[in-house]
This record gives sequence, C-alpha cells and structure tokens, in this order.
Amino acid sequence: MTHDQIVASLVDSFVERHGAYWRYCSDWRRWFEWDGTRWKRDRTDLVLHLVRIVARDANPRAEQWLGKFTTIARIERAARTDPRITTVAADWNDHYLSENLQLTR
Repeated sequence: MTHDQIVASLVDSFVERHGAYWRYCSDWRRWFEWDGTRWKRDRTDLVLHLVRIVARDANPRAEQWLGKFTTIARIERAARTDPRITTVAADWNDHYLSENLQLTR
C-alpha cells in the first residue's frame, strides 16, 4: 500500500471508531465532540490524540513515519473532509444547535 492509501484507510478507521461522537465544521474550522449531552468544541486538540491512537493501533510493524506528528496531522486533515463527519454552519443551525451545542470561546 502507498502512504496515501494507508492515510485513507486510517481516516476510515478513525471515522468508524469515533464518527458517532465527532464532527468537523468546515465553515468554522473547528472540531466538536458529543459528550452525551451537548456538542463541545475541542479546545485541547483531543482529536489529534485519537488519530494518533488509531494510527498506533493499525501499525503492527511500527513504521516510524506513521508515528510522526506530520503524518498524524495529515490524517486529521483528511478526516475533516470525510462526508460522514463534515458539517457546515447551516447544519449546526438546523440540527446540531437543537442538541445544545456549547460554543463558548
């Protein structure tokens, strides 16, 4: 597999594992996590930690390039475009805000 194919596979793994609780709003350039009560903005880059775990779990040969921050960031950027978790501001107004979105800065 090429690096691009591995990244695409890891994006799929991330969305399958975390897609029910994570959304990316492309208009606001922000990640949001469902905490069981409301959508909260990810202020600590927890999403990068979760991507790192997905990459580590899928890396049985311990390929060094998969553990590098640049690779983790690449996977996270690619996940932002996955239609299963990507949203726009209008989606939040129509749907997600009705679920008590917390947008505090």
